[in-house]
Amino acid sequence: MIIDYYHEGTLFGMTNFCEWAVCDAEQRRNVYLAVEESEVAVISFAALKNHLAGQPEILLSVLSDYCHRLAAAYARIEGFVLHRAEERLARALLLLAAQQSSDEDSVSLRTVITHEELAHLVGISRTFVSEIISRFRKRGLIESSSAGHIVVHCQKIASAFIKS
Repeated sequence: MIIDYYHEGTLFGMTNFCEWAVCDAEQRRNVYLAVEESEVAVISFAALKNHLAGQPEILLSVLSDYCHRLAAAYARIEGFVLHRAEERLARALLLLAAQQSSDEDSVSLRTVITHEELAHLVGISRTFVSEIISRFRKRGLIESSSAGHIVVHCQKIASAFIKS
């Protein structure tokens, strides 16, 4: 299952700092797969803690990022329980778009995402994702760029699926 996509400059790793603080590297392993050529820096929790101790503005930024991720994870978990597949896919596309841009209505996702990856992201089959994507295209909720990226029309999707 795909848990999340990260973009350039994103801190990632242990998603729960409490676990990070008490688990050593031998107790817990995470698997990450880069979809494009990437450079990754590895830092221990102790080194991060020392770095943040004298820089409260960076600590607040890390804490803010962590809170946003926790809220997004909660929304995804809630979605698996409360929403049908079509709405889960719509919400996933909105989340991917929001991770790239906070104020644009039409967002071209930076990474080409396959139907298989979307299926893993929302917990449904690839063929069902393909059917839903086709319906979204016909309704004008999304389109494909010439480079094969999904263009998400955020307002249209939100209007169709997100209840106030």
